[in-house]
Amino acid sequence: MVFKDPNMAKEMLMTFFATTLSIILTFGTAHYVDLYQERQDGRQTAMMVIHDIDDYVESFRQLAKDEDESFQLALFVLNHLDEIEAIPVDSLQAVLDFIIQNEGGRNVYDDSKERTFLNSQDNWKNIDNPKFIDLVEEFFYKRRLTIQSFSTTIWQEPVPIEEYYELLRKDWSGESEFEYATFLREKLRDPRVVFFIQLSPRRQKFLNETANEWQHTSDQCKFLMGITDQELEEYIKKQERTGRPLKERDLLGRWVSMDNDRRFEGIEFLKDHTFFHTIKQYYPATLYSGKLILENITSGRWELRGDSLYRYYDSSWEYSLDKSQISYTEDMKDSVQHFIEHTEASLVSMQEEKRKQPGRTSVRFVSIDASGTKVEMREQVDANNQEELPSAYIVREGS
Repeated sequence: MVFKDPNMAKEMLMTFFATTLSIILTFGTAHYVDLYQERQDGRQTAMMVIHDIDDYVESFRQLAKDEDESFQLALFVLNHLDEIEAIPVDSLQAVLDFIIQNEGGRNVYDDSKERTFLNSQDNWKNIDNPKFIDLVEEFFYKRRLTIQSFSTTIWQEPVPIEEYYELLRKDWSGESEFEYATFLREKLRDPRVVFFIQLSPRRQKFLNETANEWQHTSDQCKFLMGITDQELEEYIKKQERTGRPLKERDLLGRWVSMDNDRRFEGIEFLKDHTFFHTIKQYYPATLYSGKLILENITSGRWELRGDSLYRYYDSSWEYSLDKSQISYTEDMKDSVQHFIEHTEASLVSMQEEKRKQPGRTSVRFVSIDASGTKVEMREQVDANNQEELPSAYIVREGS
């Protein structure tokens, strides 16, 4: 086709170039946006993994700190065996906790972030940094081996927990009184127990060196991905921001934080800014059928300041023992009565002791979910030990 009118040819060329440019801009911009989003997704995934590494660094440093505190206390008791009866019971209990087999283990292994990272090819593609991926895979592998090593001899507490529980059972049933000092003195004369205590510095060294190694891995990963500490801190804060701000009217009423066959815990917030905190513990035993119910009610005042809930507990500890849910045979009557009398005497003593103590204050960051039936309560950093405690959740009663 030949265009005799030069203006027409010019207009068609301009239209062609405009259309072509529009297509290029449209698809080119979309491609750029997709690339940008992939890079952002990759950075988010990288920060998730780095945060996971940092969590384990802090966890192992805390394990080493706890190990050292237990070691120092155990050494003190070892050096004062002849005066062990003068040592406070809570110190003796702490040493027992150190040498008695721990059912829960030293570390709860959470591999959820590991699985999220390894099971998605998109994560690998979006990050597009082979060195970073190699470092992360190496960390996951070493972490698994490290957690598995906790089942080896050097980490195994020497005193069987069954032996300890049997003595506690006899104490509760009234068969014999459990003497912490006598039991601990006997165990601290056992060469296996002494050896376990002497190995503590090696365990501490391992924990601290592992934390140092993983800290180095974290720093390398941040450097490779160009992620600053400030950026990571903002990511963590963003992950923690859940729900909406809590208002006073949202909080009024009864809330439950735990309700199972062993324990109930709930709190009621009243309009006059007072509250009642109730804990019920259900105790089964071989002496009877059913469960004894130990109820403890504490009270105080509450207030909201910004995003923080303040609870001021007073010293009004109220204990009661509900025996209506148990039954027993005639030949077990004396044993049950002795057990109940022993328990009630302990409760009276505990109540008197608690009432002598000053009140305490609990401060938590709070937010409420969209349904208005669940509140998240995040513990603020404790001024004494700078340790942030895990979040707790309360659910509106009847929800």
